[in-house]
Amino acid sequence: TKCMKKVYCLYRGSNEEIEAQKLACYIYAKLQGWTITKEFSEENNASEGKKDSLRLIHDEALKEGLDILLVYDFENISGD
Repeated sequence: TKCMKKVYCLYRGSNEEIEAQKLACYIYAKLQGWTITKEFSEENNASEGKKDSLRLIHDEALKEGLDILLVYDFENISGD
């Protein structure tokens, strides 16, 4: 049997950008045979929100385990 991976996604940007990132990530995950189990999104480059989401993802990963954090663009997790 295939082991299901826990895949979280983080999206950032305007509402339209988030929807486009979501679609791209779902397509990529499907091609990899992954199922996205949790999603986090932040609108309009809220740097404080980004820190909060990354902290939340970190805490959940420690509690529940995490195999993959999928992002459309690495700027979504960097300090930029």
